This record gives sequence, structure tokens and C-alpha cells, in this order.
Amino acid sequence: MKKDEHITADELVMALIDKGSLTPEKQSHLAECPVCRAQSARLAGDLSGLGDMAKAMVPPMQTTIMLPEAKALKPARPWGLRLAYGSALAAALVVLVLAVPVLNITPGNKLEVVYRNMLSDAKLMIEIDRMVENPMPDTWAAFDDDFEAEGSDDFMEDIAPGGEDFS
Repeated sequence: MKKDEHITADELVMALIDKGSLTPEKQSHLAECPVCRAQSARLAGDLSGLGDMAKAMVPPMQTTIMLPEAKALKPARPWGLRLAYGSALAAALVVLVLAVPVLNITPGNKLEVVYRNMLSDAKLMIEIDRMVENPMPDTWAAFDDDFEAEGSDDFMEDIAPGGEDFS
């Protein structure tokens, strides 16, 4: 560093905050140069005055702040892990108990399940065949057998009274 070069104001402020921020050359220059030392002392006084002025402007505290005493941490309780494992085991047992009736197919009753499915399919096919032959319900089919053609006009009058004969 040349003799006519001085430390900048930013570098002096940083030096007031952290002495290690200046390079060794600039630290030796600050120790030897009366201009830089005077400027550093003036900045330090300004910062100190600013701090005093800030303290004067702040209203006084109404209560004092007390930090809690540090408490020694207790080791984790081993029952916490046991509780977690126990809860997981209980949940698994509940799921298992609820799932057994749904999944009640064992090798011994697989044939029974297949037989029941075949029987229900056969009943469905019989019902479909019956409906193909006569789609009317059984009560209507019985009525159709008892119907006489002679009284059809009276019958129609009972079903739809007041109809006019357009024939």
C-alpha cells in the first residue's frame, strides 16, 4: 500500500466491527498513519454517540426480562417406543379380525363357494328363459287365462269409463 493511499471509510467501519477484516498491510497502515487513525477514532466516537442517543430515545422497560434456567434433558422413555409398537400391533390385529370373515375361503370350502355360484347362475338363467317365453308377471298371466271375449266391452268400460265408441 502506498503512503499517500488511505483506508476507505467502508473499510474503517468494517474494521471497527471486526478487526480481522483488514489485511495485514492495511492494519499496519492504520497503526502508522495518523490521518487514518484520526478518522477511525472519529467514526468510533460517532458510533458510540449514536448508541448513546438510541439508548436515550428508547422508553424504559416496564418489566424485567428473565431467561428461564436451563433444565437438564431427561432421556427418552423406553415405553414410548413400546407404545408405538403396541399400537401398530393392535391395529394389525383389528384389520386381521375384520378381514377374516370377508376372506373366508379355505381349501375345504372352495367347492362349496363354486357350487353356490353355479346354483345362483342357474336360477338366473331359468328366470331369464321364463321371461323370454312370457314377459308378463305371473299375476297378469293368470288373468289372461280367465279372460272371456264376450264381456270385453264391459271389461273395457270398467277399466276406462266414459270412453266413446268411434266404430
